[in-house]
Amino acid sequence: MLRAVENAHVLLGFLGSPPPLGWCKGKAPMARDTQNFYHRRHITNNQHLPPRLRNLEIPGFLLPSFIHPPLGQLGCIGYVNLNASDILGALEPISRMAPETELRLGFFLTEPIGILALPPTSSNVCPLSMELADFLGGEDLTEIVECVFANLTLPHLRELSFRPESFPSSQAYWPHTAFLDLAARSSFNNQLWSLHLTDVVITDTELIACLLALPVLEALSISDHLLSQWDDNESSDVDPFEYEFEHHLITDALLTRLTLKPNFSPIVPRLRILELRTLLQFDHTVFLEFLVSRRVEQPSALIPLLLDMYFPSGRDLELAVAERVRELRIRKEVTVLLTGVKEEGFKFYQY
Repeated sequence: MLRAVENAHVLLGFLGSPPPLGWCKGKAPMARDTQNFYHRRHITNNQHLPPRLRNLEIPGFLLPSFIHPPLGQLGCIGYVNLNASDILGALEPISRMAPETELRLGFFLTEPIGILALPPTSSNVCPLSMELADFLGGEDLTEIVECVFANLTLPHLRELSFRPESFPSSQAYWPHTAFLDLAARSSFNNQLWSLHLTDVVITDTELIACLLALPVLEALSISDHLLSQWDDNESSDVDPFEYEFEHHLITDALLTRLTLKPNFSPIVPRLRILELRTLLQFDHTVFLEFLVSRRVEQPSALIPLLLDMYFPSGRDLELAVAERVRELRIRKEVTVLLTGVKEEGFKFYQY
């Protein structure tokens, strides 16, 4: 059946008595990618997993039964649908993970978080992705991320991202102090090269402070947001998300600090990839000054800045600025991708 499969997404949904786990080994010995092992009994015998399995996704309800995944053969481990009570079980094995292992933590809160007692843990994981799906409200989610940060040391981390993989993200605020402490403890100033924050609400002042602690960063992804407060008005004639306001992260102050200037130390001096989801609420001339300062005159062996910019349909750069950006693109001094999207793509909902 699956003996020759090298990249498979296998879902085992045994709601009654599952077949022997040896079935997995016999039916898919070549499988490298198994997303979920779902059943209602304990899963403890890892020797029956496919021998070439590289990517494993473990749902929270299997914890703590499945707290000893086969770390030696896995390149990516995802703990998903985690409630607060699952976090300790998800973090328990990460101290034994190899330096190149990718770790994904997916939070899906359906219960009060209570008091989290997490032990200090050091891990050699390289990329860490945190999925911020939440149904209790941003404060609970932020508290969990802050607690995880406060108890981790990640001396080999090179990529950190916050993004929803399966569900829309709720409003989550940046745990600023906890991150700076984590960065200092883990020596991010020597290694962290990619930071993806489009699904976290952070101020420009906080972001500047973070970037000052990350001098070797090369890739950055950030976003403005439309923040909507849930209204309990039961009238069907009223939009339940009527209390909406804009949160601007991509500001003149941030763009100015990102601009390369003589006799001035910029933040992120090695910036090569920048993703902006912006509401365009900045001085467009300041934006152009930033972009021009980062251009690479051709011919050159250096790779030009890649700017991937999303903004709401119906908004646009000022005409003179847009024309100058087009000239830079034609001369290949920067690579700029401009995409108009619906405003819904910028929204965070607070329940």
